[in-house]
Amino acid sequence: MKIKTIFTTVAVITFLQLLPLLLSLINPDFKAMLMLDIFGDSPSADALKFFDNFAMVLGTLILGLIISKPLYPSALMIYSNQN
Repeated sequence: MKIKTIFTTVAVITFLQLLPLLLSLINPDFKAMLMLDIFGDSPSADALKFFDNFAMVLGTLILGLIISKPLYPSALMIYSNQN
């Protein structure tokens, strides 16, 4: 299996795992459903703020890693040629 295929597969799977967090930033009903599952019936204001910050930071971090993915195969090829 080619390394580029592996990275593409990992990027797609990671994006699918990230999708609920991204949807919670856009859709308030989806966010309410996730909050109900995580914090129960009466989440505090701090829990709501924590979830918003967590979704934003983790979402942008993972998207940044997926977008920078094309840089990795060339670095791996250089490393494998040296050995």
